[in-house]
Amino acid sequence: MLDKVFDPHSALAIKVFGDDFNELRRIGRDIIAVLNETPGVTGAAIDQYTPLPQLTIKVDREATARYGINVADVVDLIKTGIGGEAVNQVFIGERHYDVTVRFPAEARSSPEAIGALVLTSSTGALIPLSQVATIKLKTGESMINREMNHRYLLVKVEYENRDAAALVAEVDKAIGQKVKFDRARYRLAWGGQLEGQQRAEARFRLIIALVMAAIMVLLYAEFGLLRQVF
Repeated sequence: MLDKVFDPHSALAIKVFGDDFNELRRIGRDIIAVLNETPGVTGAAIDQYTPLPQLTIKVDREATARYGINVADVVDLIKTGIGGEAVNQVFIGERHYDVTVRFPAEARSSPEAIGALVLTSSTGALIPLSQVATIKLKTGESMINREMNHRYLLVKVEYENRDAAALVAEVDKAIGQKVKFDRARYRLAWGGQLEGQQRAEARFRLIIALVMAAIMVLLYAEFGLLRQVF
């Protein structure tokens, strides 16, 4: 991958549609390898945002059943104590405001602190959350691109001294030969400024056709002869 600052509105871009982000990134990297071997391509990169730390909590259903704790109780603890949940409303005049409660920052500042939060078992015993759930801190996507409700990864392409249509045809052929993926689950589509340019050209052709048709109607109304119109 070339070290370069890319224009967010690249002339060309390839959208890789699919659900598994790891596979999307693998396909994206393989496409970039193809692009870097293509004459005229001056740079290619995956359009991505800095990953953010994310807290994941996976409930152990066998453990909750063993302690007689409902999964809903675990969810309520997480929603209310960690995320903050509206538990009441306060009315001031004609306006009303939600009253939100959650645990203090020190009780939710780390996986260890969250794991120490307690639930009440069916016998009245206090059970730490860590006993019925796996709590991890990991990095994840800070933004996910979607189009028509389908997730996609964007590969930006910079090029020069090449006809866009010829470049697209060459890259399509190379990707078909060198990039392997499940085409039933993943698909590729071209985008970028070229996509907007193609839409503008299509509208322009339609407008020209309508103008020519209107001129022909006016000429026929004036002369009454198709020979004169043509």
